[in-house]
Amino acid sequence: MKTPQHILIWLPSPLGDAICATPALRALRHHFADAQITFLAAPFTQAILSPTVFADSWLNPAKGLHRQVRQLRSHRFDTTVLLKNSFGSALTARLAGIERRIVYLRDGRS
Repeated sequence: MKTPQHILIWLPSPLGDAICATPALRALRHHFADAQITFLAAPFTQAILSPTVFADSWLNPAKGLHRQVRQLRSHRFDTTVLLKNSFGSALTARLAGIERRIVYLRDGRS
């Protein structure tokens, strides 16, 4: 399997959950030091976590499924890590054509 080069990390919506994800974000940055890492998060989450060095760039969530899919496709991510525990985020990543999706294994996701 090819080493990820362009990773999307979809952060959880509740701010507390996003903050609790910080050790995972640190580990991902360390493990994929040469990859371009983009965080997808609500503006209030960005405001709290943006001083970190774990992300190279940030995206705001787009309104609506079709817009979100187009936004993600335009960035050509090869891998996504979905820290957001929703079927919708998993479906969006799949429809956006992100080949490697690291998700919670539940609700029929793969």
